[in-house]
Amino acid sequence: MEKPFTQEKRIKLQQKMMTALEREVQVLSPELQEILIDDLVTAFENRIKVLKILQQKQKKTENMQIEDIAEIHKSFI
Repeated sequence: MEKPFTQEKRIKLQQKMMTALEREVQVLSPELQEILIDDLVTAFENRIKVLKILQQKQKKTENMQIEDIAEIHKSFI
């Protein structure tokens, strides 16, 4: 599956998140800050993938069932 972000965009998003969450993450060591921000970007990237799949599937079938959403979600776990 394609990645929603290029490495350059991913780095920019990490920098923006670090700036936005600067006060909250400053209690962590620099290494943990980096890990946290990377995890947040990855989670966001995965959410975008799931929503794209849902949107494409909705176009195919107007009445999506909750089971379909759960099945797609399981594929990312």
